Amino acid sequence: MEALLTQLPEPHSIWQQFHAISQIPRGSHNTEHIADWLVNFGREHGCEAQKDAAGNVVIRVPASAGKEDKPIVCLQGHMDMVCEKATDSAHNFATDPIQWRIVGEHLMANNTTLGADNGIGVAAAMVFVVDRSLVHGPLELLFTADEEVGLIGAAGLGTGVLKAQYLINCDSEEEHAICVGCAGGFVSKAKIPLTRLEAVPANMTLMHVHLTGLRGGHSGVDIHKEFGNGIKLLVRMLKHAQQQEFLLSSIKGGSAHNAIPREVHAMVYVPTPRVAEFTESLQRIAGAIGKEYATVEPHMVLNVTPTDSAEQMAPCDRLSTVRAINFLNTIPSGVLRSRAGGLPSPLTVVPPSATTSTAPCRFAQAVRHLRPFLPVEAASAHVLQLGPFLCELAGGTRAPRSATAARC
Repeated sequence: MEALLTQLPEPHSIWQQFHAISQIPRGSHNTEHIADWLVNFGREHGCEAQKDAAGNVVIRVPASAGKEDKPIVCLQGHMDMVCEKATDSAHNFATDPIQWRIVGEHLMANNTTLGADNGIGVAAAMVFVVDRSLVHGPLELLFTADEEVGLIGAAGLGTGVLKAQYLINCDSEEEHAICVGCAGGFVSKAKIPLTRLEAVPANMTLMHVHLTGLRGGHSGVDIHKEFGNGIKLLVRMLKHAQQQEFLLSSIKGGSAHNAIPREVHAMVYVPTPRVAEFTESLQRIAGAIGKEYATVEPHMVLNVTPTDSAEQMAPCDRLSTVRAINFLNTIPSGVLRSRAGGLPSPLTVVPPSATTSTAPCRFAQAVRHLRPFLPVEAASAHVLQLGPFLCELAGGTRAPRSATAARC
């Protein structure tokens, strides 16, 4: 650690605290250990510290001499991190510490996310506990739980816990800038009824369709960079190959609701005489999409291979396959409207087809209503209405919006 610190800029005290919390697994829904560690950290340095029922930690740092009459200021960050790793990484986020490395001028992790969101903010606040040479008024350090999965800790913070008159959130994205607002967010869960066959039809080959090599990224910080959404891209490819009358068994991709999917797997059953044509069709559209995304996704790779998995689920029937592909293909993704004048991401419209149900026509009508000239507020409201509508068209039901994910 000492050798690594010499390569990092001052103040080293922040890096020391960041390294300390990086040794403790702290993925979302796994913040109990880091919370307990922070409480002990505060108490060991003579501060009042407590953990509430929601798993949040509050550390109260006394004012410097002569500053006792200043208003109380709260420095707030969140303890949990997004857990993403390279495909070939053996890292276990539930047990392993984050391994640091320096690449050029950047501190990075070894084939995993670094956890600087929001570890570096927590570390900056922790410095006020250990460095009493810093002059300040009374401070409250608030470290919330499970921010990355819906602001859960913040939503569970009780009234009267904080005494501060001012709060500074240490989870911003730009250097030398102060963020004075937040767009907020919500989580919507949908269930689409799918009918599975009791047995695999004769003369069908199970194919593994694997899209990898995408950048991924944070759905808030990186969404305007037009990185490829792996689920959307793979479904778009499968839509192109629907004339091969494959049957969907499963699609799996993405690791968190706020991480852009970088890798996706689909298992489909294809009529054996059409395997070559199915593969060629997917590779052809993958090549076209590769050119479309060449500047932002130069390492995208599609692999289509036959496989034999005894544990694979039975295939959906043809109507359910079409319904699932159309639903995923039509859901909006990316920037729809930018207040700064940026263009929205292109939306795929599902054309009518003799091989599909009448639902795609209505899907297309719904998406066309999302005009690119809507103001931000109107576009946001329209998306909230569009999701349930698309779910209904697909024959599904939509669960009530999570209360913990309401706008902040």
